[in-house]
Amino acid sequence: MKVFGRILLFILLAGAPCVRGDGRRISAGVSAGIGMPKLALSEYHSPLSILSGLMIHVSPPGPLDLQINGFGLTTFSLGKVHGTGDDPRFDLAAVTLDVMKSVGGAWTRSSFILAGAGKYRVRQNSGTETCTGLQLGLVSGSRVGAMNAFFEVRWHLLLHSGPDPQVLTLTLGLRL
Repeated sequence: MKVFGRILLFILLAGAPCVRGDGRRISAGVSAGIGMPKLALSEYHSPLSILSGLMIHVSPPGPLDLQINGFGLTTFSLGKVHGTGDDPRFDLAAVTLDVMKSVGGAWTRSSFILAGAGKYRVRQNSGTETCTGLQLGLVSGSRVGAMNAFFEVRWHLLLHSGPDPQVLTLTLGLRL
């Protein structure tokens, strides 16, 4: 986590000169949504997850934006199909750093593609593990009063030894 702390400090210091009067170039936000971990549907009734998170978005001059996200995800299940054993557990906490490229107003006023990497803490029935991960996604946003609302679809590939290394997340949020 020291590396992500240093990256966050670098982004904040590098982005500080970008803040100009009305043209805010650094923003913070909150988000909530659902996640769909890749779990065997033949074994579990409903592997649906909820997530919430915080983010810092930096728009330096140039074509790319940077974003740091911290979020937690927990999975709920309606039980196993065969009714044996404990309910499944798949929870994770993550800190990610993303590079975002604007694709203009393809869907709404502002849309981005993103790619990034992060540090994940995964808790499953078999135990807890810390690993790295990669993600790809699409973000679409529009202005709502003094805030920017956004919708995000993100695919996470967790580089860990567990059998379920992928999670798809759908998130709604506000950037202040």
